[in-house]
Amino acid sequence: MGDTIETVLKKRHGQAGPDGQAYLRSFRLELRVSYAELSAIRDRAKSAGFTSVAQFVREQALHSTASDSPTQRHKAVLACGYELNRIGNNINQIVRALNAGRQLDDEMLLVMMQVQDIASEHFIRVTAQRDGARE
Repeated sequence: MGDTIETVLKKRHGQAGPDGQAYLRSFRLELRVSYAELSAIRDRAKSAGFTSVAQFVREQALHSTASDSPTQRHKAVLACGYELNRIGNNINQIVRALNAGRQLDDEMLLVMMQVQDIASEHFIRVTAQRDGARE
């Protein structure tokens, strides 16, 4: 490799996988392994939810901690969306009760505090995953 390494942006999103990489992967890295090692790597990649061995090896090499597959990250985002919808439903029920003239009681206050706790937990988890993906 010389001093002039050309980086080429992808022409369309998802061109080389769902990992958020903006540049085409134009360099090849070869690695020799035994048959037993290859089988073990394939099994670990599959059990971790990766769609390819290359994607698994790349993630493991680039991140010092064990990383989730893009599929697992997507499922986590969907789970957060589901939780946010549940939170929204709880808030709507409380607002309807308050608009109907009902006083804020201990149960509604408890739900609102739980909503705040859940929202804080999800915010911390999502920002930690996002920051971990950037390292």
